[in-house]
Amino acid sequence: MATAGAEPLDCNLVDAVTFELKHDDLNNPWYTSVVVLSEDMVLVSDYSKRNLQLHRLNDAKLIAVSKTLKSRPHDICICVEEKNVFTVAVCLLNGQIEIMAVKYADNKAAITQVKTFAVKRGFDWCCAGKMLSVKDKIVVSGHKVDKMCWGIVSFADGHISTIQNICRYTGRGWSHLATSSDDTKLYISCEAAYPDTGLYGFDIKTCKQDFLYKPSDLKRPSGVSVDDKGFIYVCNFAPPCIHQLTKHGEPVRVHREEIPSDILAIFWDKQQGHLYTTSMFSRVVTRYTPQYIDKQEDHNYPEFQSGDEREQPSIQLENGIRKINSDEDDLHSGTSSSDLARHEQHHVSLRRRSLPPGKKYHVFFCYSSSDIHWVKKTIETLEKEHGFLCCEYDRDNTPGTSLLQFAGDSIRNAYKTVVVMTNEAFQSGFVLHEIEMAIIQGFNERRKCVVPLLLEDCEIPSHLSVLNFVDARDPMRRDIWWPRLLTELET
Repeated sequence: MATAGAEPLDCNLVDAVTFELKHDDLNNPWYTSVVVLSEDMVLVSDYSKRNLQLHRLNDAKLIAVSKTLKSRPHDICICVEEKNVFTVAVCLLNGQIEIMAVKYADNKAAITQVKTFAVKRGFDWCCAGKMLSVKDKIVVSGHKVDKMCWGIVSFADGHISTIQNICRYTGRGWSHLATSSDDTKLYISCEAAYPDTGLYGFDIKTCKQDFLYKPSDLKRPSGVSVDDKGFIYVCNFAPPCIHQLTKHGEPVRVHREEIPSDILAIFWDKQQGHLYTTSMFSRVVTRYTPQYIDKQEDHNYPEFQSGDEREQPSIQLENGIRKINSDEDDLHSGTSSSDLARHEQHHVSLRRRSLPPGKKYHVFFCYSSSDIHWVKKTIETLEKEHGFLCCEYDRDNTPGTSLLQFAGDSIRNAYKTVVVMTNEAFQSGFVLHEIEMAIIQGFNERRKCVVPLLLEDCEIPSHLSVLNFVDARDPMRRDIWWPRLLTELET
């Protein structure tokens, strides 16, 4: 173990303890953030249910649930901590920030709303980070125009007093924040901010980028946290692992043992000195104990690799750390010869329909995994018999591209998005997120992009019920609904 006052050279995560979050009302939860309020009490944000939940770990009991939030929650940060009362900030998908009060004593608990405000200056998909000041400020990151950004936000009116562009990008993705213990450094993990997925390090005072950590196996960074010794921990969704770095962004080791397969968020608990992670679908919170080491050992450090051989903005190396010039122009997407050739290898017998300007596909399907066979068969019929060019994950996904980035790029590059409406689809947080992206795409292009298709009896969300849908519930009436589907795709 490290001696008092000495700066450890390494840290191992030991004594992993798993706690299961159980509740009958939580169907297919998607926990995107976790903060530890006490030794056995955690507050999590549920993306699919649009609420905050207070769980007691020792007996897996759900203590309190907030009212449904106005939009899907991302990260949580603790603003003010008092005895049995916590004031927290929650960043929502619509760009708003909710200030919530969490109170608990004995067996009674409540989560109530204090204030709501919108972050100004065009931020979208904001994620809250650690408090910079107990008084009135937090750090947020998000998207603005065509750039990843971070800024310092005042609680009073949502005004951003500091803003810093991270990089230009062609895709949208998640970003999560952490700061050093002395609040001088800011760390942002970015997923699907092509071409710069990885961990960024910034100096908060100067707003200058210190480093970009981008090893080949950090393809889907889903959270970042910092311990009391200054070590940075970045959890990666796939492959599941936790990357450990020094405060300067230098790799220390990659933890792969006892890491959940669907790890989504990571949080350092200062009170108890533990590292916590949450899982996307398995309702699991895992607690790790750090074992600090004060003498050097041999480790296989991950190499700094670009991870993508396509053209990228200019990247410079300074002291072994990758740095990016954020002033480079965007990379523009289009229909490449390799894309067309790949499709032609599958279907060369039918003359392909022409593609609308700026589009790579005629159709993208949004569906639950339980309907994959129906979707694959429909894609085959549309392409072989009707000349459509459909987007199919197994065939069109580029190796190393995250599922979130693939979905966002495909929706933007498809002329129409078919939403296969089933009960399981509307219980999937990812499917609901795809639907929101498709609807936003329609607003941006000022046309109808979404084609709802009802495959089974289910409760249709209000934002889809206002649209005319294709009723495909009865396979025996295919002669009626199939021509209508073709008409919708051609319109």
